Amino acid sequence: MRIFIEPTETLLFRKGRSFEAGDGNFAESMFPPTPETIQGALRAAIAAQSNPKGTLAEAFERRNGNEENDLVRLIGNREYYGRFRITGFTLGQRQKNGEITRLFPSPANLLRDGKALIQLLPQKETGVVSNLPGDINQGEIRYLLPPKNSGIKNKLKPLEGWITESGLQKLLRHHTRPKEDEIISNHRIYEFESRVGIGMENSTKTTKEGLLYSAQMVRMKPDFGFVVDIHLSKDAGSAKNSEQEIELVDDKKSLAALESYLHKSWLTLGGERRTAYVEVLEDSQQPKESPLLEQDRKGNMLYLATPTYFSQGWLPDHWPQNATLVSAALNHYQPIGGWKLEPGHYGGASKDMRRCVPAGSIYFFKETIDFPQPLIQNVSNAQDNYGWQIGYGISYAGEYKS
Repeated sequence: MRIFIEPTETLLFRKGRSFEAGDGNFAESMFPPTPETIQGALRAAIAAQSNPKGTLAEAFERRNGNEENDLVRLIGNREYYGRFRITGFTLGQRQKNGEITRLFPSPANLLRDGKALIQLLPQKETGVVSNLPGDINQGEIRYLLPPKNSGIKNKLKPLEGWITESGLQKLLRHHTRPKEDEIISNHRIYEFESRVGIGMENSTKTTKEGLLYSAQMVRMKPDFGFVVDIHLSKDAGSAKNSEQEIELVDDKKSLAALESYLHKSWLTLGGERRTAYVEVLEDSQQPKESPLLEQDRKGNMLYLATPTYFSQGWLPDHWPQNATLVSAALNHYQPIGGWKLEPGHYGGASKDMRRCVPAGSIYFFKETIDFPQPLIQNVSNAQDNYGWQIGYGISYAGEYKS
């Protein structure tokens, strides 16, 4: 099931940097939101729709009726995710014909030379001095360089913005660069706006002196939103074994129940509980790319579409099939944390802060590999499979020629 979430007002997605009243006066916002933010909004919306006269806590926690038991098995609770799985998370743009075009983060190896696009690819070089760890791949390391005779005239700069699914397919499978109309700049999708607020004394309903702050909000342009793919696992698992690999199934009855909860409904998204409209996409609104990115998992190049947490920083405990890594294109790490609410009141505690490999990163390998989806599912190191149920580690395979 694929859904389109279209915001109707400004949004607030807090960055990992701490912000406490009195200690700071500016709350930064990130874009796009993390998969954790999206899954929380969706699961809360499903719970609210299934239990419209009760509270969310009752919908998630009560065990005295079959309806509540079924709901917990379907979307889990605070301890585990049930059968609920996010298998795709991108931006989306509604076209004039109603079709939703998926947009992906710009690949880290795609740079601009003025208006021209330059794709960096692994190449063997001698006499190069670097600080790369020598034991990563037993001397197979290659360096990301522009093509020979590329005629670079300017300082190379990262490609800012997003690329369409067709543009990403050209890069991953057809050894060509995307066209300009397949690149969507950030300013066409969203803009930042500042909002001023002040701390309040709840007991007296008066303002607190010295607690003036500003928050950075995100305003998405019309017809832009988030595309989310939802699937169900065969079993719900449990809080104790929620990290195990679980087979996805085409459970039409349960998916129909989710569709009835979400189709043409509303949810609250991000900080300050801003509203967004949810639509379950019909076949006529799906992309016509053939084959789809998800249908081919073999390649010697791996593109990360969502942030991914690895126990060794930018490297996992091990690659699938013990693949030989030869190069990587990475941007700066993305710190991702959050806040875990306690039921019944506004107390809680901060979640662990993790330094994640950002979306758009690309890894290059010596051999062709059959990559799992998501990449971090069912790995030996429990730290490396953080969040695979809810959209972390979504990746797509490709081919490169050095």
